[in-house]
Amino acid sequence: MDPASPELVALLAACRARPADDLPRLVLADWLDENGDPDRAEFVRVQVELSHPTADARRTAELRARQTDLLKSHFRMWLGSLTGMLLDLQFPPAAREGPKPIFPKDQPGERYNRWAFRRGLVSLRLRTHAEWLSDARIRAWLKSDLHHWLEQVDLTFSGVDDFVKADLPDELHGRIHLTLGIDALGTLHTVARQCRQLALSSNYTALRSLETDGLSGLFVEQITNAEVSHLIQLTAPCGSEADRAASHIASAPFTSLSSLDIGPISASGLRALIASPYLGNLTELNLVGSPIGDAGMSALCRSRLAETLRSVEFANTGITDVGVAALAGSPLIVYMHGPRLNLMMNRIGDAGLTALVESEHLLRFSELVLRENRDPMTGIGGIGDEGVIALAESPYSANLRFLDFWRNRITDRGAFALARSPHLNSVVDLSVKENAVTAAGAAALHERFGDAAKV
Repeated sequence: MDPASPELVALLAACRARPADDLPRLVLADWLDENGDPDRAEFVRVQVELSHPTADARRTAELRARQTDLLKSHFRMWLGSLTGMLLDLQFPPAAREGPKPIFPKDQPGERYNRWAFRRGLVSLRLRTHAEWLSDARIRAWLKSDLHHWLEQVDLTFSGVDDFVKADLPDELHGRIHLTLGIDALGTLHTVARQCRQLALSSNYTALRSLETDGLSGLFVEQITNAEVSHLIQLTAPCGSEADRAASHIASAPFTSLSSLDIGPISASGLRALIASPYLGNLTELNLVGSPIGDAGMSALCRSRLAETLRSVEFANTGITDVGVAALAGSPLIVYMHGPRLNLMMNRIGDAGLTALVESEHLLRFSELVLRENRDPMTGIGGIGDEGVIALAESPYSANLRFLDFWRNRITDRGAFALARSPHLNSVVDLSVKENAVTAAGAAALHERFGDAAKV
């Protein structure tokens, strides 16, 4: 096997540095095409597309089938000796009771949590980490050129002490995802000590990603007192302490952070993150269920994060027409990944949808989710006929394939407009369930869209 070229090594490093951003992956795929590896280029593009949520079941099935075909043909070459040695380490030959399947249903290696490809690069999940990390064959593989394709190794330790004492190969530095649960962190009284112990250890700087599922608020507070510039991903759902955690994160030099999930933050928590001078590399922010409202959305759309974020959903964030209008006029809608624009469970009405469909950037999306925008208690919000008519008449709706208006306030007037639209020729799924559409409106929709209309 030829040595990895410096260009390839640099491209892979760029992918690892911005794991939520499509662009480095797609640049890598172009380079592979230009350098005689079209199958791997296609594989990267397939996995990048699969990483984006979509309602298009047929397209997803096609991509998964192609992913499996490419893996069956190439995984031994792409992984080298890694496949056999991991199988041996998990199932020593003497302990095996017959052959173990290499290809589970969807993802080779996934069934036994041994190896997997994520967006084109390799991830490992090591259950018996102590044995695996000390195995000479693993160490030899890490010295090979194949290790450049390794993005992340997921490690779960029984406690912070075990991680601190672990003998980590140099090649894993900057590639380790560490999960710490309540058992690993200890009680409320010991978490501060454990965090200090973690941060002071030589292994701490080997991390690229930290995740905790217990005592997250206190954990974030403690960890931001330590060095954090090497962390690329942070997942620490903080519940009611999320705003406080956001304030701590905003004040710490998370200069490499690409992905952040700390649970539902309010507008004040979001403003703290926006004001941070350190989060210039943030490309993925989980806002689902965050009550940021129009104030938070407007502040985000005016911030520099509007030009760096690539993956963000606004489901159940309390925004109204004002917030959607801000989004429609912001760079954020230009840089967000498609195919889905998810605005469900907010309080958006006709004016908001009208502002959205007047933006040429709606053409970038093939799925628009506006379900449950009418508050059942107060009646506030809800897409009605005026908004739907604006969408039906907008040339920027031409690429929409999936439209979800479930539980709004559309009547036959809106249904007739959808049925007569000269632009909605790509629609394969249209839901207006639990609106005020009668049999006449339903008949018009079925005549235009056939079984794609769900009334």
